[in-house]
Amino acid sequence: HCVHYRVHLLLERQFNDMVDKTRNKASALFSLVARHIDALLRAYSDQNLTIVCDRQGGRAYYGQNLRMMFEEWSLQILNESEECSEYRLIQGNRSAKIIFCEKAESISLPVAAASMLAKYSREALMHRFNRFWKSHDAALTPTAGYYNDGLRFLTDIAPLRARLKIA
Repeated sequence: HCVHYRVHLLLERQFNDMVDKTRNKASALFSLVARHIDALLRAYSDQNLTIVCDRQGGRAYYGQNLRMMFEEWSLQILNESEECSEYRLIQGNRSAKIIFCEKAESISLPVAAASMLAKYSREALMHRFNRFWKSHDAALTPTAGYYNDGLRFLTDIAPLRARLKIA
């Protein structure tokens, strides 16, 4: 059963700062995943914990990252493959199995629910963003926020941004 359900909203400035500091998008993203894993380990690793994560970008193997992020835990590599990698972190009588799989939402209901929560949160933020801009120009076509449409939207709002003095 699911024991932890949370979304962490990361604004673009925070994300860009993390990427600037690590000089690597994958490392920045994994550090966020590690924060969640750490919270779960502290709260539930005495309860036969299994953590299922979607694969992080193109990465398939996580042993080195887990060793670096959780130095005080012993790491067992249970299985590593391109599709799914499984590990066990052990510290005294505490342990957790951590699984990173392609399309984890298809094998784990909590991952599917977390994905839906994240998508819903993004949609809610985009709705709020579009409402702000439409309050200044009702004729604006809203954006979903994806790259190409975002470029179009930035062009559309350029005169508004200048008038409102928004960088």
